[in-house]
Amino acid sequence: MSEHHATAPARADDPRFVADVAWLAQAEPLIEAGHWQAQGLVGATCQGWQTPTDRNPLSYGTSSHRLGHHFERVHERLLRAQPGVAILAMNLPIKAHGLTLGELDCLWLNANHEVIHREVAVKYYLAYRESDASHDWVGPGKVDRLDKKLARVALHQARLPALAMEKGAWPTHLPVPVHSEVLMMGALFRHLHHQAWPQAMNPRAEGGFWCTASEFVRTAKNAAVWVCLPKPWWLCPSHRVGAPHTPADVAAFAAAAPVLVAHIDPDADGVCRGRGFVVPDAWPLGAIAM
Repeated sequence: MSEHHATAPARADDPRFVADVAWLAQAEPLIEAGHWQAQGLVGATCQGWQTPTDRNPLSYGTSSHRLGHHFERVHERLLRAQPGVAILAMNLPIKAHGLTLGELDCLWLNANHEVIHREVAVKYYLAYRESDASHDWVGPGKVDRLDKKLARVALHQARLPALAMEKGAWPTHLPVPVHSEVLMMGALFRHLHHQAWPQAMNPRAEGGFWCTASEFVRTAKNAAVWVCLPKPWWLCPSHRVGAPHTPADVAAFAAAAPVLVAHIDPDADGVCRGRGFVVPDAWPLGAIAM
């Protein structure tokens, strides 16, 4: 297994896990709040939240090598650190007559004693052509699409409490939330020659580039420091994971599967100057998630 594809579980006492929690307390959501408001939902953010002061590894719980699970643990750790907050349920399956209606990501009580239902997600999408339409933005593995995720959240996931109550399946030991909100983090990546971002994007969210392996070899500066980022260390852009690689090394890795890379400035104490996906030369072709 190549170094950049190593997927060791993220230890909760790893300084990078602590850094991810701090990142979430200041990062911009991926989607503009107005998009969720138009759906009758609340666009959530963790900006301004207090970061944990206890660095005891046990206080961070467990994590995972899977990005989605890792992000859920990061969010849970940050949420637990807020004064006056209580978590009522996490990742709770909701069932009706033997059928699973869905999973409740987070039910929590805020400092105003309001019960809130929160859907949590972290997503990375690339524009496979020049377009501001959400259906033209797909995951690097081409099995997910931005418009499908937005519809799934708005029409099903965020409506789960209402659906459960309609089916008589809301857990009797839990209070009913006053509203549902969506916390969607991540980043969007457009081709080197593209200008458009999707209409639903928060303009302050992280944006990066994508290019094919051949394009990367032609355009990347050999003097620059490029670091390949394995999962789950995609959240905080300041992570520097592993040894630096030349553009040719990165292109060789990306010949088989998309690779997330960070451009590190060696003259600025390793500051990240930007991130992007390097993908196989045929990546835009073939099956796109429909």
